[in-house]
Amino acid sequence: MNRNLIIIALIFLAVITRLLPPPPNFTPIAGMALFAVNRFSDKKLAFSLPIFCMILTDIFLGFHSITPFVYISIIGISCIGYFSKEINKVAILKSSILFFLISKFCATRNNILHSATINHIIYHSVHKLMMNNMSKLFIITLKRKNYSIFE
Repeated sequence: MNRNLIIIALIFLAVITRLLPPPPNFTPIAGMALFAVNRFSDKKLAFSLPIFCMILTDIFLGFHSITPFVYISIIGISCIGYFSKEINKVAILKSSILFFLISKFCATRNNILHSATINHIIYHSVHKLMMNNMSKLFIITLKRKNYSIFE
């Protein structure tokens, strides 16, 4: 299969999954950031692909005050994928924690938390970590089935 076709399909899939309900989430793109930089030989493309997808979808969804920090977290997740020998549960957990810390810092800094009760923070933190890990585990499963198309 043509490598460029696979890359275009990944971009399309990431954009579509971000635009469809539930509310916009960057989770599929974070999974792509973690995976692509570890598997693609062209590291410039691998680092820029998730950011390109985020910018493309943010054009339709709108930019907000924490957008730069979300982009920084995606670059950080790509770095985790780059420095990991393989994408495993530890790399997934590191990337989820990185995004969690950056997003909670920004939400607190920008006073975006709607009701800053401890229950609210715990609920949303656990939900975000679960959604992040589920999408990344899906990508790992795809990789294990037939990852040779990504090399």
